[in-house]
Amino acid sequence: MNYQKYADKAFSKLKRYGSPITIKRSGRKVYDKTTNTYIDNGEEFSGVAIQRNFDQKNIDGTNIKFGDVLFMAQLPKRPQSNDTVVFGGRTYTVISVDPMNVDGNIDIFVNIHAR
Repeated sequence: MNYQKYADKAFSKLKRYGSPITIKRSGRKVYDKTTNTYIDNGEEFSGVAIQRNFDQKNIDGTNIKFGDVLFMAQLPKRPQSNDTVVFGGRTYTVISVDPMNVDGNIDIFVNIHAR
C-alpha cells in the first residue's frame, strides 16, 4: 500500500490548519577561536503542527502534568526527548514522541508530548 499519499494528505491538512514549528537539538559544544566562545553545533529543523491540550482525565501529575501540550506535527526528522520545541512564540521541552508510522518507512505525522 502507498502510505506516501496519506502522509501528503496529513501534511496538506496540517499546513492548512496548523502553524510553523521548530525543533532545536543541542549538540556538542565547540570552541571558536575567533570569537573566544563555545558554540553549540546542534541542529534545527522545521515543519508544521497543530497544538492540542491533554484531556483533564489524562492528567495524572506524573506522566502528564497540568500545562503539558501535545503537538501533531509533520517534520523532516523525528524529534527526540529533551529537544526544544518552539511553537507560537513559546518554548517547550520534548518529553516523548509517538510516530504515526504504518509501514515503518514513512512518518505520516508525529505526536509530540512537550512540557
